[in-house]
Amino acid sequence: MAGATPVKYIQIFSNYDHAIIKKCHNIKNYTQDASGHDTSYPLPCVFATPDRAFGQIRRQIARKKKIKEEDVDIRTIPLPIASISRLGQSIDLSRYVRHKFNRLYYNPSEDKYIGMDRPNPWDLTYQVDIWAKTIGDLDSLTTQINLWLRADEFYLTVDHPIPMGERIVLTQFKGMVDNSLLDSKTEEKRSLRRSFTFIVHGWIVHSAQNADVIRKVISDVYDDYDETIDPIFLERIVVTSSGGEVDDLPVEPKPEDETMGSIKTTLFGLLIPGEVEADENYGNFIVPASASITGMSVAILGRASVGSDLKLQLTIDDVVDSTRHIVVPAGQRKKAVIFGDALSVVAGNVLGVHCVEVGDEEPGDWLEIRFNTTLTVSI
Repeated sequence: MAGATPVKYIQIFSNYDHAIIKKCHNIKNYTQDASGHDTSYPLPCVFATPDRAFGQIRRQIARKKKIKEEDVDIRTIPLPIASISRLGQSIDLSRYVRHKFNRLYYNPSEDKYIGMDRPNPWDLTYQVDIWAKTIGDLDSLTTQINLWLRADEFYLTVDHPIPMGERIVLTQFKGMVDNSLLDSKTEEKRSLRRSFTFIVHGWIVHSAQNADVIRKVISDVYDDYDETIDPIFLERIVVTSSGGEVDDLPVEPKPEDETMGSIKTTLFGLLIPGEVEADENYGNFIVPASASITGMSVAILGRASVGSDLKLQLTIDDVVDSTRHIVVPAGQRKKAVIFGDALSVVAGNVLGVHCVEVGDEEPGDWLEIRFNTTLTVSI
């Protein structure tokens, strides 16, 4: 809007404080209108400490009605209301890792990546105070807050500076205290009040950094076996980002995974020694972290199975998944397969295989099983 005063963006205040306020605005006050019909409206919220909450609400009422603050009787302020305050913050060294993300976003206009140093982990403690006139209203609002939680936690959506952008942030519930004010002789009106404490495991983001895109790598190979003569040039190896010929047009490079902790790798699964028997389960490989199993491979270390195919099915905690299997044709020693759908597993799951059928004659001496995975790690 023309003539509007620009608002300075300040981390924590502009994103985390606003995110917790937005979350509280989702709380509804269910009541009845003048006609006796059921209705609801967002709970009025202010960002203020409990001792200033009614003063801030009074200021809002005065501004809305275009009257002086002193003309609003603090005892007439309608309940329920909510106030949010940030009690403190501290660095969480258990989540600190020195790392740099070089490629979070690609800027085609400048042909550069945008990256950043890994953000600093900070724990932010918030208190949400709910005031109500009746125990029924207070319980209704308390229930809505309770339903935010999965056990004692929920994920708060927070917008961070570019290139980190919007992320979901783990938030833990630390307890509720009854702080009802029952003495009507005080300046504030007689009210019921509950205080909820949350710790948001947030991030303070470093400035964005530009990184040039490497389109071509040139390596010259020399033979310097004889120190008495100059090295002999052998060949030049040119690698382009497109993976094709040197004269290929460049293609837009792919940015790094934005999940801040995803690694595609091959996990060594297990070795099956000796003869493999049909209708038996093998292996006890324990998954080290949350992952997606995208495929598997098998190598026969010894003589190849003959007579019929070798067929193995994936097992998780000794439960057979017949839809994910691998078949090594008779006479062959290696095979790899990519599953149609990735399978999600968590740390502690035990992977293995179930042998459906094996060659009629000499089976392989050993079987080596590997799992193709995308690991989710904390970095």
